[in-house]
Amino acid sequence: FLQNSPLIVSLQPSTVGKWRKRLLDIEGCRKSNLLEGLALARMQKQRRELWRCSTLAHKNQPAKLHPVSSK
Repeated sequence: FLQNSPLIVSLQPSTVGKWRKRLLDIEGCRKSNLLEGLALARMQKQRRELWRCSTLAHKNQPAKLHPVSSK
């Protein structure tokens, strides 16, 4: 009676091991996604910095960039 109960079956060592491995996989996946997200954010930030630098350069040297408009 007890041996066939789903609770006992679900608590067999092999099942627990499988679940633990699955949880570790999920955890690892979450970590790698987090790292990817951080890398992506860093890239976007760098891109934004580059864009800001280029627009500042554009504002600071209008004569050099647009010789016609400076006349």
